Amino acid sequence: MKTIALLFVLLACSTAKHELKEKDTIEYRFEGTFSESVVFITKKIVTRHEDNLWMAVRRRGRGIVDTEWREYFKDTTDNRRLHNIDKLVQIVNHVERELPATREELNRLYQGTLLIPFGKVYNVSVKHVTVKVCGHRYKALHETGTQRIGDKTFYYDEVSSEDFPWYHISTKYWRGQEIYFQAEIWKCK
Repeated sequence: MKTIALLFVLLACSTAKHELKEKDTIEYRFEGTFSESVVFITKKIVTRHEDNLWMAVRRRGRGIVDTEWREYFKDTTDNRRLHNIDKLVQIVNHVERELPATREELNRLYQGTLLIPFGKVYNVSVKHVTVKVCGHRYKALHETGTQRIGDKTFYYDEVSSEDFPWYHISTKYWRGQEIYFQAEIWKCK
């Protein structure tokens, strides 16, 4: 189940409302039964040229191999939300190796923490809320509902914002008492 990608869903426009700048950094904390240990994903904007970004990504956690890579993409809300990239480079022992910029390669690198919309969503409730993230207030959408993933149905609770530069704020998937997947912002700079 580690390779199952999950969903961060909200409407998006074609241009990002709030620009990511060089050195902007965020760290997400992932936990749940999808992984044997807590996983951290750190993202940092390395360079920005007009609307094009190079973003450094690092996945780490107890009992997992630290993995680093770079993602190159045009800065739009859709690309942030859906993890659409134009170029992918993995770094192993300080050596860069270009990989195919495919969903399969991203899934392999993110190891279950890449959030991609798929599957049937129903019983959806969406509320407009204001949230405080990284010391700032943002207008956001709080979405709850159920989602079918494979042969299982999960409840989900997500908060995302086109106003927040990184778009994703939090998400949680569960069945009964089992928290399958929970993501939250751990640090931001």
